Amino acid sequence: FDVSLKVRNIFNHLESLENNIRVGFEGQNAFVNGSDRRRALELGYNTAINIPRIYLPGNFSKLDGYNPRTQIGIGLNYTYNFLSYERLNFKISSNYSWQKTQKKQYNFSLIDLNITNTPYKSPAFDSTLTYLETQGNYLSKSFGKSFVSSISGSYIYNDNFLGQSQKGKYLRIFGELGGSFLNLISTENVGFLDKLLGSELNYFKFIRILADYRRFIPVGSRKGSLLAYRFNTGLALSYNKDQNILPYEKYLFSGGSYGMRGWLPRRLGLEDYGKGNVINQSFKSNEQPGNLLLESSIEYRFPLIKLYGQLNGAFFADFGNVWTIPKNGTLAKNSDFALKSFIDQVAVDTGFGLRWDFTYFVFRLDAAVKVIEPLEKKGNKFVLDNLFKKPTVEQTIQNYSTQKVCWNFGIGYPF
Repeated sequence: FDVSLKVRNIFNHLESLENNIRVGFEGQNAFVNGSDRRRALELGYNTAINIPRIYLPGNFSKLDGYNPRTQIGIGLNYTYNFLSYERLNFKISSNYSWQKTQKKQYNFSLIDLNITNTPYKSPAFDSTLTYLETQGNYLSKSFGKSFVSSISGSYIYNDNFLGQSQKGKYLRIFGELGGSFLNLISTENVGFLDKLLGSELNYFKFIRILADYRRFIPVGSRKGSLLAYRFNTGLALSYNKDQNILPYEKYLFSGGSYGMRGWLPRRLGLEDYGKGNVINQSFKSNEQPGNLLLESSIEYRFPLIKLYGQLNGAFFADFGNVWTIPKNGTLAKNSDFALKSFIDQVAVDTGFGLRWDFTYFVFRLDAAVKVIEPLEKKGNKFVLDNLFKKPTVEQTIQNYSTQKVCWNFGIGYPF
């Protein structure tokens, strides 16, 4: 649920003030085990002023003809994962954007300051974090009080102006340097923030690079039939002296309606802790953060019937996974990326989807099944035939490989 209020021309120079309230709830009911329900609540309020000029030191008047915009905003966001944690984030940011041509857009964020706190962690999740710390992993630092500062920039190329029905391509490259404020001072902390929020405040330094490429190719003689494919990758690394931990929101995740659709959101990964430890088993049902993301998807989209809009169908397949990088918050030995083994760790799913296109927005329902499960032993990774098999006792206890079909509901196309 999203509500926005925009006040235009607030200072009589074409400025606008935007206020946005967002309420999000997602959940999945477990049909076999009623205690395995997954739910999450997200609340957010953001306000920003948009100015149709670039306000930066120096001469940026040359950008006046390129649709320039300066945005200064503050925001407060609350997340409650019913099984794991409560999280609160306060943000101050300044962003600049301009278009060199109709196809090319540039974005730059000079200030992005975040203060985050996790006031509640469930006993099971807290035990998981404690166990990881005994193994040399300090992910628990990401769930304490933290101060995160960064600068970032992105480049977007898009020549598909009319949407999904014509030949076109899309490219987005994003880079972010975390700890930018700390790099300007000689100390590793900020004194007044320590006094305000407590000496246990965590600080982070990190680098993130993301790239997303999409291609759309009309196929066949039937209007609206389209072959679409995507390559999506990312790398997130810490350069802290003392500990190689990232803010939790800066980790990379895989799975869900806009990525690997055969897995639950943020649940795909390689954190295999063994079958004997109850804490480790409970962690498999939680989000699985990583440092390196490699994903690819391909879809064949085609029209079906006119039904108060256009009802379209799609056959699709997704490939990918998320890995950790040694000495960067490794969660398990088996999750580290290695050239000699990563091919065997690529997950694969396939499925069919319906898209109800009303021109201004699209309702989407995708049904996906796993084809390759990386966590299975060699020789058992092909799991598509599980659709026709009764789950074993071990699989039922683990509640990991028993899900036959993963249903994904979304607004808009997956890419």
